[in-house]
This record gives sequence, structure tokens and C-alpha cells, in this order.
Amino acid sequence: MTRSTYTEQELALLVESGAAREFLVQRAEDSDKGKPRWVLLVRRRMHWVPLRSKRENPRTWASLDSLEAFTRKLGIADFKVES
Repeated sequence: MTRSTYTEQELALLVESGAAREFLVQRAEDSDKGKPRWVLLVRRRMHWVPLRSKRENPRTWASLDSLEAFTRKLGIADFKVES
């Protein structure tokens, strides 16, 4: 069975344990008013799994700078970006 999403707490545990090592950032499909939003995906086996929040599924960021600050806080050293 494949996970559909991860919470921030689950992602933090995966990063801390070394179970999550590959990360991808993509432009969100439903960007509002032409402004891009960004989604963080985690590679688990053969699938990319998005991060979710209490309000959003998937969680999105308005800028790559804010997403980068979030990933640093979790200990994610690098990620790939697809636009």
C-alpha cells in the first residue's frame, strides 16, 4: 500500500532517521491568480508523496524562499525543483 501524503511530523521523523533522502519541489497545479505555488514531494520507494497540512492537501508555499526555510528547519539539505 502506498502512502497518499505525509504530515510535517512524519516527514521530520523520516528525515531524522535517514529514511527520506530524495525531495522534489513542483509547481502546484491549482495556482491561484497566475501566481505560482510550490509543493514538496518525498520519494518513498517508487512513488513521490506530497506533504500535507491541517488546512491544505497538499501543503503549498507561495515562494521557493519560504519552502527552502521550511526544509532547512527539518534538516533537508537539498531538493530538486521542477517548474
